[in-house]
Amino acid sequence: MKRSVTLTHRKLFAGLLGENGLDCAIVLEPSRGNLGAWFMGEDAFHEGPGKGRFIPVPEPFDRNNVYIVPAEGEIKKYSQCEPHPTDAFLFPVLDGEELKQICPSGRIGIINKYALDASLRDSIAQVCPGLELTDIGAGFDRIRALKSKEETEEVRESAAYAERILTFLPLALRSGVSERQAVCDIRYAFYQSGAHAEDMSQQIRISLTSLPQGAENAAGSYTWPGKILNEGDRINVSVTGFAPNGYAFALGRCFTLGKASDETLKAWDSAVKAQEAAAALIRPGKTIRQIQKACGKDDEDWICGIGLSRSEDIKDIPLEEGMTVAAGPAVKTGETDPYRCLDVYAVTADGCERLGNSSAKLVEL
Repeated sequence: MKRSVTLTHRKLFAGLLGENGLDCAIVLEPSRGNLGAWFMGEDAFHEGPGKGRFIPVPEPFDRNNVYIVPAEGEIKKYSQCEPHPTDAFLFPVLDGEELKQICPSGRIGIINKYALDASLRDSIAQVCPGLELTDIGAGFDRIRALKSKEETEEVRESAAYAERILTFLPLALRSGVSERQAVCDIRYAFYQSGAHAEDMSQQIRISLTSLPQGAENAAGSYTWPGKILNEGDRINVSVTGFAPNGYAFALGRCFTLGKASDETLKAWDSAVKAQEAAAALIRPGKTIRQIQKACGKDDEDWICGIGLSRSEDIKDIPLEEGMTVAAGPAVKTGETDPYRCLDVYAVTADGCERLGNSSAKLVEL
């Protein structure tokens, strides 16, 4: 991520703290939502002795640690218990006097409050009695979802990166290959092209289902290594992950091995039209929950904010220009698995713009 984008994030955060009369905030479980990258950009991925700035992402997260983020300056990481001597320089013990110095107002913000367990709450109360915790999670979710034009271009590049991998799919989706092998080949293509992830199996998520065209779902699950792809199969593929620039992408398309049947073409056309109907509702002032309800699919998570996290929690926050969302309603025909045309959109002043350029047309291999 560019340093200018990181500085914009810190200014937005400083503004949020100022609006709430706060000097700093406690950040818990930063792995949820890739918050380390949002606050510090590339610095989040380089740990070193004495830096005192590192927030581990994406996993694991040590629940004994507390992260203090001020309006400006150094991000610090603390431990609520005595750390191992070899880790003392990375995990200084939470100190009440220091908390009082950085929180002269006697109040401190908190992000991801759900992760505040009793032991941490009691630890803070013990070292700094009377310190008031102010939940600023909703406000933070909003500013995290807002993106400058520069950052929107990063999301656009991430979408273009995912679409470039589409050119590899004809090599992975071929008759005689198991679904598992196809998924492994697709994931490896992302790895080879520099996808940003520590754990490819977790950070590059692939949903791949295949069936003979017109067939219903199998009564039972296929044994390892999964169904074998055959000529005449219809294959639904959805992929989410992180591009080399650190931003998430989401893409869903449909393929057939051989000529597509009229039934398959009709089903995929319904999926494309469902996405177009949803995109027509993506505009400033609308919430994701309202869009889901208007599409008659309010019980499914098929649309969400996307950026440095694959899923930004903005379901009940009115959309604003500069936010980016991934949208792909699931369309089922009978008992077959759902078709999903999935893309990333940027909210504009009067609607939205699809950030990718690839055709949504079904691909016959």
